[in-house]
Amino acid sequence: MFAEAIDLTTNTKRDPRAFNAYRHGLTGQVLIMMPADELAYTKHCQEVFASFAVGGDIEKKLAQLIADDQWRLFRSTAIDLSGFSIGMADPDKIHANHPEIDAALAQAAVWASEAKNL
Repeated sequence: MFAEAIDLTTNTKRDPRAFNAYRHGLTGQVLIMMPADELAYTKHCQEVFASFAVGGDIEKKLAQLIADDQWRLFRSTAIDLSGFSIGMADPDKIHANHPEIDAALAQAAVWASEAKNL
């Protein structure tokens, strides 16, 4: 069920359930993400906490909500742009003989075909 993984430093098999997941100390939610994303998320949250100079528990919870909402907005924007980039990668389907029109029509085609996923 899980992919087999080897710890390269000790050359031993590792339990794949131990990868890329941790329980968030403030919310108790289990977060599963790639290590690089986890570092970026942690840095993002620290910056939000620092910018609001949070003190008490309520302030920490509010700052965490703001950080999480910002993270989701940034992530959804990246996913949205990536989806349109996939459509732009195959420009041979549309021929208007004008690069900007071809790009606009390719984006419209992605929107029409992937609307339920966007």
